[in-house]
Amino acid sequence: MSRSHPAQARPAAGRFDPQVALLDRRSFLTAAGQASIAALLVGACGDGDTEPTGVGEPLPPGALPAGITRDGSTLRVDVDRVPTLRGTNGFVIVSTPAAVIVHLANNEFHAFTARCPHAGCLVGSVTSAGIVCPCHGSTFDRRNGRVLVGPALEGLLEFPVAFDAATRQLTVSTT
Repeated sequence: MSRSHPAQARPAAGRFDPQVALLDRRSFLTAAGQASIAALLVGACGDGDTEPTGVGEPLPPGALPAGITRDGSTLRVDVDRVPTLRGTNGFVIVSTPAAVIVHLANNEFHAFTARCPHAGCLVGSVTSAGIVCPCHGSTFDRRNGRVLVGPALEGLLEFPVAFDAATRQLTVSTT
């Protein structure tokens, strides 16, 4: 024997159910703001495709990672001694002179100023999306330094690089 449940009255189409609480303007804006912040945080975590490659411990200002030497404004990089540059899509960020070096593929290296043209912050990572500034989220193309996402209006200045495949030495002129 089955029991029947009384049918619940539904409001007519286009009418509000008086038993459902409505949000006032302040509650709506608060909820929308919280949802926006949550979406940004989830997006910042990424799905694994945008995780930085080559992230190491921060160095003291002016210090160079192992395998990199400085001769005035020229950086000399022993690629095999810089673990974060060995593999494709690896990178290293040097604070003095401010440079980000990216290893794209098949011994293709690019180097750019590591100072974001928007507010002068040091870029923080290189992801599959690009070179990312942690201060305001500007993102730059890993191949040419062009702006992909603002607020930066100008791209990163590209530095000339020379790679000797026989010695696996990279020279970056930061002037």
